[in-house]
Amino acid sequence: VSRPRLAAVATSNGALRTGFNAAPNSRVTTLLRTGTTLYAGGDFTSVGGRAKARLAALNAGTGAVLTGFTADLDARPNVLAVDTSLRRLLVGGTFTTVNGLPNPAMASVDTTTGTPQPWAAQSVGACVYSVHGIAVDEAADTAYVTSLADAPGCFEGVYRANIAAGSVVWQDECGGAGQSVVLLKGQVYFASHTHDCGRMVGGFVGPRFRDDFVWYRLNAIDP
Repeated sequence: VSRPRLAAVATSNGALRTGFNAAPNSRVTTLLRTGTTLYAGGDFTSVGGRAKARLAALNAGTGAVLTGFTADLDARPNVLAVDTSLRRLLVGGTFTTVNGLPNPAMASVDTTTGTPQPWAAQSVGACVYSVHGIAVDEAADTAYVTSLADAPGCFEGVYRANIAAGSVVWQDECGGAGQSVVLLKGQVYFASHTHDCGRMVGGFVGPRFRDDFVWYRLNAIDP
């Protein structure tokens, strides 16, 4: 049975769920299910023959496109997260626009319509970012975000933001290409290759030369 690039299988035995058929026309890089909706992000420009640029909302049972949702991206999304109480889908990736509006690397959109919502913690300056990790604390309506950048000196740590406005609550400015972040039992864990925390009060300053770096690849911080 042909199921190009996206398929549903039974968790019990791996059998194909033949009733699900989404058929995106290119690679899928991230998925998130909430309730009866499956959000899919990737390099595609259409799903099931309908134009959807890199992000789509689907019926989780059938794979049919939910046509009322439109959040077109100009480049790849890497990670999705949701705050159901605020009806916000958080999207991180390498994109710079959502529905033609500037939203570099990180965006908040309405879960039903895809309409971009406020996210104050936007990148500025010459740095080019790629968000790879988002963790949501729905009880506090906050998100933890980590990213990597294209040049030394750009932000590559973790920040906590208020989801309603995307405003920063605090930020960890250690350098080291953030890859993933999770919130577990009252601690924030993030994966990176942290090697310099000189911008933080009391933080260590890493060596000048790369060959002398000491890498810290899994870190825990108080949320």
